[in-house]
Amino acid sequence: MTQFFQTISDVLATGEEVKLTTLGRFEICGRAYKMFFDPEAKEWFDAPTRLDVYFHPSKKLTDFIDYNLRQKA
Repeated sequence: MTQFFQTISDVLATGEEVKLTTLGRFEICGRAYKMFFDPEAKEWFDAPTRLDVYFHPSKKLTDFIDYNLRQKA
């Protein structure tokens, strides 16, 4: 299992997205630079640009989960 996630990490590090046919896809998305205000300290802090991994489930996966949740209800 560790090798599976390592492979996904390696591919995402190159900037490509990873598609798993029945599960969904992983992709890298950037978050823009932002400024935040801390009311307790009364100071502004910056949150630099960063990259995050997003998972988008496939329709098959969401339908499967919805079906199973309805069966248990």
